[in-house]
Amino acid sequence: MSDRPDDSDYPNHEGLNASHFAMWRAVVALVHIDGKVTEEERSLIHRMTDNLNLTSAQRSTLDQDLEEGIVLEDILDQIIDHRDFSQLIKTAKSVFMADHDFDEAEQETLNFLKREFARRFPAFGDQYQARGRGAMADYARGVGPGTGVSSIFSMLRHPLIRYALMGAITMALLYGVLMRRLSGLRVDSIGEMCPTNMSEPVCQALMESVYSQCPSTGVGGQVADAESLKRCITKARAQFIRNNQ
Repeated sequence: MSDRPDDSDYPNHEGLNASHFAMWRAVVALVHIDGKVTEEERSLIHRMTDNLNLTSAQRSTLDQDLEEGIVLEDILDQIIDHRDFSQLIKTAKSVFMADHDFDEAEQETLNFLKREFARRFPAFGDQYQARGRGAMADYARGVGPGTGVSSIFSMLRHPLIRYALMGAITMALLYGVLMRRLSGLRVDSIGEMCPTNMSEPVCQALMESVYSQCPSTGVGGQVADAESLKRCITKARAQFIRNNQ
């Protein structure tokens, strides 16, 4: 448990505490990593922060950070709660995929954040699930922990949770289609599609790349044979991994 009190300890407290607010400033800094802010990224930031328990000054600061930029490293030292840093890492994945362009600089930044988490909070190691699932929605809004069924519905209403859920569903559907295209071959015949250390956004990009390169029909609309599909998928997978190492 963190030494600092939760926002929920102060029922009349207005605004986010310093660590949690610094986390959201860091989220805004993420959209500037690649040197440009797209409309998709701008819209995502607005959706994620609309329902936060911010003071007028805090909201003004976030708006200014979004317009003028903020250096990520300059704000990290203010994130003193491991839960806030953990949420930053999870949110980074969604922010980097908002413009459908997960580039090398963004991958390096995500790896950097994970290393910083391990360095700053060694007691928690590689465990990024810093809070229980039932508390995630209320915590993301900067208020007390949610409980029971109401918390589950709050999670589903949160833009970040919906984005992550849709990403997981998309990956599952793509994987299922690719496996069905192997026409009876064992699911493990080409190995695991995504290496265990690959992040979810990169895994989704890998499967989309393989899907686009390996059609189930060949010349003249004939169904491609299983061996050809297997070779195509294996080759496309290996090429993608090489290009993104």
